[in-house]
Order: sequence, then C-alpha cells, then structure tokens
Amino acid sequence: MKKGIGVAVLAVVAAFGGAPAVLAEAETREESEIAIPLKTKYAPQETEVILGFDTSHSGTREKWVSELELEYSLLDRIEFDLELPFVARFPDTEANQYGVGDVETGIKMKLYKSEDEDLHLAGGMGVTWPSGDVSKEIGEGKTELGPFLATAKAFGPLSLLTAFAYERVVTTRGEEAAAADKNGYKADGAVAYTFPSGWSPLLEVNSVFETLNIVSLTPGIIYAAGDHLQARAGVQVPVTSDREFRWNAVFQLLYDFY
Repeated sequence: MKKGIGVAVLAVVAAFGGAPAVLAEAETREESEIAIPLKTKYAPQETEVILGFDTSHSGTREKWVSELELEYSLLDRIEFDLELPFVARFPDTEANQYGVGDVETGIKMKLYKSEDEDLHLAGGMGVTWPSGDVSKEIGEGKTELGPFLATAKAFGPLSLLTAFAYERVVTTRGEEAAAADKNGYKADGAVAYTFPSGWSPLLEVNSVFETLNIVSLTPGIIYAAGDHLQARAGVQVPVTSDREFRWNAVFQLLYDFY
C-alpha cells in the first residue's frame, strides 16, 4: 500500500529512458488500491480478517460490541463473509448484560470489474440470524435477508464507494421484534484520499430507513502499516432527529492476506 518510494524510484529510472513500461504498471497498481471504508459495503473481492470494536452511547445506556469479521474470496469472483459479534450493555437502571449478538453471514459476487477504469460493481446477499438474546437487548430477534449492490471507483488516490441494500424481515422472535417487524433500506456512500505515507482520511454517509429513519456521518482515518495490515478508526454521529445512539466510536484492525 505504501508505494510512494517505489514509484519515485521508477520515475527517476524512467526519466533516463530506462523503464517507461514498468512505471506505467506501477502507476496502474497505485490507482487500483481503493480504500476500504469502515461501514460502507466494499465492492472489490477481498480475503481478510477484521477485528473491530464499537462503543456507542445513547444517553441512558452504553453499549460495547466486539466483532470478528472474516472475508474469503474464491476464484476472484465469489466472496463469503461471516461476522461474529460479542455485545456488552451497561444500562443505568438495570444489571449489565453480556452475550453473543446477531450473527451475520453473506455472499458477494463480482458483477463487473474494469482494471483500466478502476471500477468495480458487486452484488450479493446478507443474512442476519437471531442468535442474540432479545430479553437482554443483546439481539434484535429478527431473521433478515439483505440483497445489496455495491460500487467502487478510484480516481488515482481518491476512492469513491456506494452501497444500497434492501432488508427483508423473514421471521421474528419476541414481542419487541414482532412490533418492529418492518422491512427497510440502507444507502451508504464513502470518499477517501490515500496519501503515499499510508494515511487515508475518509468520510462516510450511512443511512437506514425502517422503523426509524437515521442518517449518520462517519469521519475516520486509516493507516496502512505495510501491504497487509491496517489500523482504522472513526466516529459515527447521527444527523437526524431519529437516532439509536448519540455517537458510536469505531476501532478496527484489518489484515489482508493478498
């Protein structure tokens, strides 16, 4: 990911007429590295592990979520995803609650990819399983199917990403889940700029339209410590009157195997 020095050396060589083709190839690789956002669905195929930690505060309770996310790409066309959350709640008027949250699985397929244009289009299906305890508010008690489309485009060091999803409630468990039995939509967008030093500031707009209509801004920063490891952080802040929390801090460590 940090190729600034390598590109500079190739540029010097190219200036003396030694390797114009190699320089062009290096520039193509530089352009093709689209930043991976914190919350927005990522269109390019990946094989990686993400260890994440979210902490949110709503004014009356605090909630921590530690999550392990696994993504495995098969034959550069199909990606399988798994998210395993562990949730801790610290309400003001109740006992603290801990447990495994709602597990998410998914599959993503490459629909279109252009190396020349640095453009990616992917679609797939996510499934949320009601594995969390609804009585402790560790899970939502809903089985949901979520077909989605995601795009990613690079303009040199600038990355633009979008994602759209429809969430269909299939089954519910518990009275609160049944009362909130409403299909929803998600629309996300992200923009990031990657500097040669490995730092990538980014800004995301994340929105959910279901029982509550929530739009959040998520400014963040990514640091690439080499070609495989990233440290990532951001703060998600709702900008609508509907909200589930006042703010949500996001911390992630990402390891990319390729």
